[in-house]
Amino acid sequence: MCCRLGALYPPYALDPQRAYLAGIAHDLAKQLPDKMQIKLAQKDGRQLSLLEKDKPSLLHGRVSAYLLREHFNIHDKDVLEAVAMHTYGSRDMGPLAKIVYIADKLEVSRSRGKADPQLRKLACTETDLDRIFASVLDQTVSSLRSRKLTVSEETLNLLEKMRKIR
Repeated sequence: MCCRLGALYPPYALDPQRAYLAGIAHDLAKQLPDKMQIKLAQKDGRQLSLLEKDKPSLLHGRVSAYLLREHFNIHDKDVLEAVAMHTYGSRDMGPLAKIVYIADKLEVSRSRGKADPQLRKLACTETDLDRIFASVLDQTVSSLRSRKLTVSEETLNLLEKMRKIR
């Protein structure tokens, strides 16, 4: 990813250490078995959606945030939000959460090197975080739909909000 996304680019005014922590921790639970992810996610106080029950790997953000809080004593709400929300997004995401979401979706190995070059260019040249975020979110939802995958209600609500902002 380029330097404009994250703590190194002043318009986003993020603490580099907090951004780094969120970035390296967002997939902390990704390799855990499905049963363990379900068990740990149930401890965060939120219900499991039908989509999460059907595809427990979607819980890894929530579980990573839980592990950071309960096992690593991290209580920074922005870091925990960024880690927890990087899979679905949320209508009230802060700047750090948006940046982690964007970076996660544009990360080269995620798409086997096929990340949309226009989105990657936008992320490296645009300074309006919401514009970058809305574009990446829109492309993510389009990709999920084209593969006939279910899109979470949270993500659809967020997309509706971001389209109004754009």
